[in-house]
Amino acid sequence: MDAHISSLLAALRGDGSVLRATAPGRFEITVFQGRPLDPPTVLQVTEEHLHALLDAMRPDAVEAMGPPGRGGDRAHQLLLVHLEEAMAAPAPEAIRILPRGIVVTERVS
Repeated sequence: MDAHISSLLAALRGDGSVLRATAPGRFEITVFQGRPLDPPTVLQVTEEHLHALLDAMRPDAVEAMGPPGRGGDRAHQLLLVHLEEAMAAPAPEAIRILPRGIVVTERVS
């Protein structure tokens, strides 16, 4: 698995989320920040798309969060903020990480 994807998953897990891989580039989030999700939210991400998105986000991330320091890659941190916003209740059906942003598919009632 790509280091960026591993880092993203580790950050989510470190924040109280539970994810499991169901296929290459496809993860089910069954718990998000300690909140159980039933049904789970699907996170779809490939290393190519994640690399491209992080590269595209870097200028805005440095502007929003300051220059990189001990906290690591600001683009990665900003992506985590966007994912947290996307996971606000009610949790979406799916989140796809694409080269120019994230696409959220809402649940159909």
